[in-house]
Amino acid sequence: MNFYFTIIFLLILALLRFNKRLRFSESSPWILPIGFCIKILVGFFFIYIYSQHYGNGVITADSYNFFHDSYELYQVFKSSPLDYFRFFLGFDNPELIAKYLSNTTQWDAGSSKWFNDSRNIIRLHSIIHFFSFNNIYIHLLVSTFISIIGIKFIVNAIKSHILVSNSIAFFALLLMPNALFWSASIIKEPIIYFSIGLFLYALLGEWSTKKKILLLSISIFCLVAIKPYILVCAIPAIVLFGIFKYVKNKKLAIGFSLLLLLSPFIYLLLKPHNIFIEKLTFQQYDFNNIAKGGVYARADSCIFVIHPSKTHHLTINTEDSLVWLHKEIEGEYILPNNRMIRKDCIIQPNETPWILYYNGKESGSYIQSTPINNSLAQLIKNIPEALVNVLFRPFPTDPPNTLFKWFSFIDTFLLHGIMIIVLLFFRRNLTKESQLIVFALLVFALILTLLIGWTTPVLGAIVRYKIPVQLALMLITLIVFNPKKKLNG
Repeated sequence: MNFYFTIIFLLILALLRFNKRLRFSESSPWILPIGFCIKILVGFFFIYIYSQHYGNGVITADSYNFFHDSYELYQVFKSSPLDYFRFFLGFDNPELIAKYLSNTTQWDAGSSKWFNDSRNIIRLHSIIHFFSFNNIYIHLLVSTFISIIGIKFIVNAIKSHILVSNSIAFFALLLMPNALFWSASIIKEPIIYFSIGLFLYALLGEWSTKKKILLLSISIFCLVAIKPYILVCAIPAIVLFGIFKYVKNKKLAIGFSLLLLLSPFIYLLLKPHNIFIEKLTFQQYDFNNIAKGGVYARADSCIFVIHPSKTHHLTINTEDSLVWLHKEIEGEYILPNNRMIRKDCIIQPNETPWILYYNGKESGSYIQSTPINNSLAQLIKNIPEALVNVLFRPFPTDPPNTLFKWFSFIDTFLLHGIMIIVLLFFRRNLTKESQLIVFALLVFALILTLLIGWTTPVLGAIVRYKIPVQLALMLITLIVFNPKKKLNG
């Protein structure tokens, strides 16, 4: 199998080296192959961490779940190609899931069959299983290749707006520590890189109308399939970019832009209790519950919440999803029709089993966040907290005291430090279109930062979710950077 891996690796390396369409013009043809090798080495480190450090020699967490579940889906093809394509195209049903995918953990995550990032990652890797022979390192090769192509798309999209060479821009985007680590994996980040790259390439490239529509359609499909909220955050930025680019009257453009920016706030003021705030509130509440961990057990009239420190008093039959309590304990309960109100209670032992609703461990990187509580005023008050949590944390005092926390801290420090130095000492005068791109990237980064910060109380999740934000900030840095500024004084 090592020989097979070497063959696939060399084939991809040759494709990146000798295919002219995959090269950067006026740059060494070895740029992408070198980047690919760097990512593969980091990918080995990723697998080592999640198999040796967090697991007992077997890869764990999302990487294991996607790899395992995609293999289960691939196995469906051997039993029934027709049923495999039903799963692949989203025409499955509970009976088919029970028959083929009862051992999976991620296939049923989320309510949508098509716009479901977990299912779509599983679908992608089920295809790779046809030639990977269940070798996780082959999946790593394919995922890494996809992310490298994504970075190439990004560089090609902005190359007319930067003064540095394509190779410098490529390595600047490649070597961002946090993004490099998570995109050298078999999870969602490589596809996010590809989707964002293709989207920017389609938007900023000089294409015929037909080709632009085709590229945009593919990129939008990819974004919606993996992370639709990234596309949602990008839409206001694109609209503002279009207004300032195509509306020649500056005052009129500013008026349209202010109307666009203020209209959501006007709507929220006129209708403070609306589905948007309710969705954010529920998302925050749900994430808080997952982060705190514990067991949620459905009784006749309520759902009991048992803290992780007291779950040793429980017997849980995971196969039948049944729960028994053997000792009187302090806990909480919530009502099925109003899950956001938790009340303290004394939970008594049960003879009739409860139904297991959720069972999870407490997150080691959980941080307190101010509840939104369906309040527009509180949502606005939470803006500083949201910005700080995403842009500047983890702090040295944040939990947990692990190597990864310091890795993320240094990553944040370096990115902000480089950006500040460039803006203070190496800033250049931008063309109108470059200014608009920087403005659009700032708007996108701000909206996505707020969305993540409002709803996510787990630093370990934030460091992954904010990768598109960091990407936007690095792109701004590259566009603004004048490498000759120091020489010219």
